[in-house]
Amino acid sequence: MPNDTVKQLRPDMAYVITTKPERAKHYIEEYKKIGFSAPLTIFKAIDGKHPSVEFDYAPYAGWCLPKSKNTWYNRPLLPGEIGCSLSHLSVAKDALAKGYRRILVLEEDFDHRRDFAQSPFDADEPWDLIYLGRNRVRDDVRKVSDNLVQPGYSYNSHAYLLNRAGIEKIANGELQQAIIPYDEYLSAIHQQHPRQDLAFIKPTLKALAFDPQVVGQRRSHVSTITGGNSATAAPPAQNYTLNETWQRENLSSAIRDHQASLVIDRPSREIFRFPLLSAQGIRQFEQLYQSLQHKDSKARDFIEELRVSFLHEIAISRWALKGKSWNKETEGTARPHLTGYHEGYFAPKVMGCEYVIAIDLDTSPTGELWFKRQHLALPPVAGHCTLFPALTHAVGVRPAKDQNVRRIFIEVARPKAFMAA
Repeated sequence: MPNDTVKQLRPDMAYVITTKPERAKHYIEEYKKIGFSAPLTIFKAIDGKHPSVEFDYAPYAGWCLPKSKNTWYNRPLLPGEIGCSLSHLSVAKDALAKGYRRILVLEEDFDHRRDFAQSPFDADEPWDLIYLGRNRVRDDVRKVSDNLVQPGYSYNSHAYLLNRAGIEKIANGELQQAIIPYDEYLSAIHQQHPRQDLAFIKPTLKALAFDPQVVGQRRSHVSTITGGNSATAAPPAQNYTLNETWQRENLSSAIRDHQASLVIDRPSREIFRFPLLSAQGIRQFEQLYQSLQHKDSKARDFIEELRVSFLHEIAISRWALKGKSWNKETEGTARPHLTGYHEGYFAPKVMGCEYVIAIDLDTSPTGELWFKRQHLALPPVAGHCTLFPALTHAVGVRPAKDQNVRRIFIEVARPKAFMAA
């Protein structure tokens, strides 16, 4: 690690939160790979089912949103999530009491990915929180340097640095009397949370994130801090294969046989909908989508193959995906989905367009995704796919900043019974 990076980022203390302190030797060896020389504290994670802490706390009573289509929000807090948040809160309180100016916090599944020599801290930028690794959920606010970004809404808390202001914010902040999943809180303290009911968490800290990340999470080891079943824990890797058996069991026959023209419904000049998935295929797609949100490379490769093999040809045949014609085709008030808040899996650009894969786009304005469809009523049909073009902008970003980004949204609707499950 370059000396200047060591001087800028060197913590006074490093912590690793774990349910298995007996693995201390392993954690020490992994920690050394990151390059810091500060001592490492092995911090026993708090059991969310039977928490024993020296301070009063209260879970956030309003966490569960029963009507939300976001599966992360329509369920109660899990004991493991409470334990995880209390563990990170206790680490901050310990650091505050001991007067540390800067700390590194790790979770037991941290995995060194990239040397700081490859990704030096190359920005003259103030910070209170630095993600060494994370799962980007929404677009980053801006690129700060070759290796750093100002992060947008992100998940995961397996590796981050805090300075004194960050330590104080967490130790004395809103989390103690309103426990929510910790990575949600960590994101909310540096930018406005997309859930309006969490506006009581004030985004007062300056955050940066290494991009690409220098510390990841081991896929072979799901952290037990959250009990292994947190909404933000990555689902187990699947062995996805787009073979004939999978297609026969999960795709509609018309799409499988490349006969989309026989079944396409055209609710507007630019929007196309067609049956894509069987009942079993819907559940398979849900697994895929969850895996995509957690950067599962097998799921990513699989969904890319599915998109290229079946969906891109429909887009090509139905739209003239050529230069300026796109803007001419989609100008004016006739296109109600001109702008919108978006969250989904972003596939690579093809012919100058980004594909965004999402489930059930028509959520309420308080949900994760909301499109302006004043003139277009598209009730969801289970297993049906909707393709539509859009020029979009992230929450909090002026449309003009992102107005030339062309995206094709791929929406797959789930049955109501499954959404409530």
